[in-house]
Amino acid sequence: MKFSKKNKRSRNYLHYAQEGEVNIVKLFKNKPNEEGKAKDLLVPEHPHFDFILLAHGEAFEDINRLQELLRNIPSIELVAFIPLAALKTKEYFIF
Repeated sequence: MKFSKKNKRSRNYLHYAQEGEVNIVKLFKNKPNEEGKAKDLLVPEHPHFDFILLAHGEAFEDINRLQELLRNIPSIELVAFIPLAALKTKEYFIF
């Protein structure tokens, strides 16, 4: 997925999307694909996050349950809820 930042630079970010009739899951890599551009994070206010998960729909109404399921995956070190409205780059996640 390609995003243009306010300073007119475009960066490509890896993402995965699974969209059904009711539920949507999108996983974004927080760092761009281009080498040497790691400082151009998709969500700069959360530099310690490698990935950002956008989950929307009936299956994800209980955010605590989703967080619990993710925490039980051994390779996941940190799970945190980030309200979309709190993101400076929320326009990247509004489709």
